[in-house]
Amino acid sequence: MCSQLDANASGKLDDDLPCLDWSSRPGNLLQPASQEFQVLERLWMSDDTNSNGGRAEASTEGDHCARPDLVTKNLLRMLEDGPLVSVKENEEGAFELCTAVIRAQAPVDVVWGVLGDFESYRDFIPRVKRADVTQRSETSAVVALELDTPVYNTKYAMAYELCEAERKMIVRWHSGDLRGTYGEWHLVPDGEATMLFYTGATQNFSRVIKAFEDDKQTITVAVNVSSAMAMVRAMKDRSESIHQTRRR
Repeated sequence: MCSQLDANASGKLDDDLPCLDWSSRPGNLLQPASQEFQVLERLWMSDDTNSNGGRAEASTEGDHCARPDLVTKNLLRMLEDGPLVSVKENEEGAFELCTAVIRAQAPVDVVWGVLGDFESYRDFIPRVKRADVTQRSETSAVVALELDTPVYNTKYAMAYELCEAERKMIVRWHSGDLRGTYGEWHLVPDGEATMLFYTGATQNFSRVIKAFEDDKQTITVAVNVSSAMAMVRAMKDRSESIHQTRRR
């Protein structure tokens, strides 16, 4: 059974609550930000291989991509150069969320351990000055964070809900700055490597900065894309470093 954080304002942990419903989350987080990324994620979740020893084509039933196989292959080639980020807009054309994906040369167990080592975030995630676990159970946590940001530091707490069986972790705003921010991590094993998917949205990040926002939401998109890229890169680098150290 996966526990979850009580939804009340106190953030009290409740281990008696039922397993997380991964299909009903804010921002429709079950699906990455683009249909191409959905194909990519399903491809890596497949255990089948084709006759050439490569991964089998992901099922494309219901997809609207004209050539999902070609799109996926192109994305895989692009991943060799670093993280990919896709931005999703709502019906009004405004920013809704983004998805970042990266491939780490480390087993999924190592990456999962890095993801759940909250107090070490200050050691390897850019601009994180403080990361203190204030509440913790086997599958839930509340973490107080402080970011080094212009004008004044950003101080807030996030609630984390972990489901190790699914290799997924939901992140949602708990208190302080960045009200309404949410996200989800999903790890997919790929032999001795791991695909890391992060989907989410950073909200209410700075009144000063947002005062200069334009109708295209250039600043909002830039903040979210750069943050997502920084996080997946940091998780990849930390995981690979730990994996290499253990192999020596």
